[in-house]
Amino acid sequence: MTDVITLSKKAFTWSVVVVTVMWSMGAAALMPLVVNADNHCGDLEPGDTFMVEGNNGVYMVTEDLEYMSFPSAAIYKSWFMTDDYEADWSGYATLTAECAGNYDQRRDDPNYVGFFPGSLIQDTQSFSGKVYVVGNDHTIAHIPDEASAAKWFGDNWASKINGVTNPQALDYTLVDSNFPIAGMRAMNGDNYYVYTTGGWSMVDDASANVRYWSTEISMDLLNEDMASGSTAGSSLTENVLQIPATEGGEGEGEGEGEGEGEGEGEGEGEGEVVPAGALTVSLSADTAAAGDVISEETGSEYSEGNISFMTADFAAGSDAAQTVTEVQFTRSGISSDTDLGIL
Repeated sequence: MTDVITLSKKAFTWSVVVVTVMWSMGAAALMPLVVNADNHCGDLEPGDTFMVEGNNGVYMVTEDLEYMSFPSAAIYKSWFMTDDYEADWSGYATLTAECAGNYDQRRDDPNYVGFFPGSLIQDTQSFSGKVYVVGNDHTIAHIPDEASAAKWFGDNWASKINGVTNPQALDYTLVDSNFPIAGMRAMNGDNYYVYTTGGWSMVDDASANVRYWSTEISMDLLNEDMASGSTAGSSLTENVLQIPATEGGEGEGEGEGEGEGEGEGEGEGEGEVVPAGALTVSLSADTAAAGDVISEETGSEYSEGNISFMTADFAAGSDAAQTVTEVQFTRSGISSDTDLGIL
């Protein structure tokens, strides 16, 4: 249906999302306040965003006072946008590493902040070339063909695609492609709409990012499934983390009854999130953007040996340190092993 984004044969496909200079420098330059005055760390609230001294990332605090990261400047901008459709870098606290250490990273799915609902994404490390639309609650739905893409996202739909890395793509929950899906945006003239479980709902006081991600759709198509009432524009930008609501009572009741009778050992084993001694590896937000790398004819004597291909985060379990002695890479594409030299 769509063209797969093709990289140079000399390039790794670890990251295709372009992390701009603004992502690494601009936000820090605009936010000099450090929350560590007089050796006292300020308390952050759920929904607060922060940076860390010496770190280029931006993070948001969850309801459980954990944090999630914005993997790219494009994802951040999709949520925080000025009326001029530029990234809004205001409103952040800058923490020292010591203060940031008071918060744990979220390990349950989703792990990352995703794109604003209604955005189009493509896993640029996948061979399928499939394009998806982001829905509510950190979900995505596959756009089955070009006709569907043009119908719901305009003839210029291909220009709206945002590249994401494979770990970011797998962080979303895939849902059935019954278009339209909850979270999609639309516009007709000066009016903006969001698709809800009850149909298309007009948005009151649409914010910049609601306007930005809306596609012009005919009133005939909108009226086929129009909801009554309207939706406040501010409600569409409040739930940045898009963490699905947990199902409380049912799971708790079953666990009490069966756990005691069947054995304590089984219940404890399943409850471990990161076992002692386990090691998790994730792609860092600092990973270099994909691009062409010039290679000479000297094979493994690669003169451009200082080029950074990938940055990864290694995290050990809570009860045991781990020693990493080897990291293995998998090359894909039309390049050869000798093109990569010594990594």
